[in-house]
Amino acid sequence: TTQYNGGIDLGFFRNRIAMSVDYYYKLTTDMLLSVPLPTSTTTGSVRDNYGSVENKGFELMLNTHNIKGNQLNWYTDIAWSTNKNEIIKLGPTGADIRTNYWVGGPNTILREGEAIGSFLGLNRLGTYGTNEASLAAQYGFVPGDVKYFDKNGDGMISYLSDGSVLGNAFPKWDMDISNNIYYKNFDFNLDIRFSYGAKKENRTNHSGEDRQVMDNSKVRSLDAWRPDHQDTMIGQVRPGMGGAYYQTYPDILHATEPEGKKPYLELIPNFDEPSIRPVKVRR
Repeated sequence: TTQYNGGIDLGFFRNRIAMSVDYYYKLTTDMLLSVPLPTSTTTGSVRDNYGSVENKGFELMLNTHNIKGNQLNWYTDIAWSTNKNEIIKLGPTGADIRTNYWVGGPNTILREGEAIGSFLGLNRLGTYGTNEASLAAQYGFVPGDVKYFDKNGDGMISYLSDGSVLGNAFPKWDMDISNNIYYKNFDFNLDIRFSYGAKKENRTNHSGEDRQVMDNSKVRSLDAWRPDHQDTMIGQVRPGMGGAYYQTYPDILHATEPEGKKPYLELIPNFDEPSIRPVKVRR
């Protein structure tokens, strides 16, 4: 492993305001992987130390002493960080490693140049209109079916050849805001954490939009394709599976949105030993 760090620390007003900025770089090599072998071999993969992964990013810390007194003190700590994860090397050939199979194909992938555990799936372009019947037929679909991006342009929709990286679970940034207030014999702590930019897999989208007339649907299914409403991303509602959706891993399973953690609240009373001696409690 190779790692570099560099940063700067600043303090103002006798360190009542303090800030630090750090940049880090870490390259991990010789990671143990199940490297795919050619189909001509008798085994599908072999374990070897071939993998290399890079992590780099910034960390920012801001600490303030907002109120300074004999009985009341208030501190605020803000931490912000970002990290970019990237696979540098995968085996001697750099071939993709597909993992976590679900609904007809792998839904995560290890690929050089992408983050670990990136989501793999088909990109939707919309739905086929009635004026696109011949185009839909080339792919084995009909008007009202979902239109997928033909990534390699071969006139067929194949999950493995047309699937794209839809994102990953690494947030673009994380933040933590902590407030600590001390008043006489009481400590009050409030901690809030949130992140932004991570893709999340939501398999209820597969049931709530895709599996029409088989499960309860989400509200957006009301926007489904109809002959008088063809400009939509939602396939036509049909009995059972109906063929409106290609039954593998589509982009409807993912969403990027801010994610907040539940605030952490803590109120701690602190008493000296003489004040609690009458109730026979020891600190």
